[in-house]
Amino acid sequence: MWIFRYAINHPYFTAVGLVALAITFIQLAFVNNYINPNNVYVLNPAQMQLQLAFYAERGFDVVQSWGPGARERYLQVIAIDVIWPFCYGPFFAMLIYRLGGGTFWSMVPIMEASTNLVETSLEIYWMLYATPDNPHTALFFTHSVVASIKWFVCIPTYFIHSSMLLWKKRNDRPVNPRTGLPYQFSWK
Repeated sequence: MWIFRYAINHPYFTAVGLVALAITFIQLAFVNNYINPNNVYVLNPAQMQLQLAFYAERGFDVVQSWGPGARERYLQVIAIDVIWPFCYGPFFAMLIYRLGGGTFWSMVPIMEASTNLVETSLEIYWMLYATPDNPHTALFFTHSVVASIKWFVCIPTYFIHSSMLLWKKRNDRPVNPRTGLPYQFSWK
């Protein structure tokens, strides 16, 4: 597609990559500890517990385990999870396309970013309007199914494919016949 050929040579490619990396570190270092100051579950990030709860009652239990004011803290920082897919989706799509992955494989990160936006939107709606009297069970279950698709199908697919493309790109570099190393790692 012509738009990918134009986009990968644009400075936006590098800028989006750096922004996605910065937002990733901010989200991992700050957001999960801010949402869940009690740090009840050390191995699972706070938001992932909620995403994979499947039952609204379990969702309420997870939110209560974060301590008083959890919903307010969550709603204060969740905007970062709405912005993030607009950074990493195009970045990984252009990276995969630039490395020779083709249009189909380049769409996998866009699909993953789309599932992330849907899942986050459903999660925000649930956090705003669900109560123990009206738990929005079907909405919460749908939210967890979309999150499961995101985590267990899309993310491994494009990380495995990106790894394969990087390996291919690494092996396709010109090699110095004298040293056997790629030119950037040897004397010319």
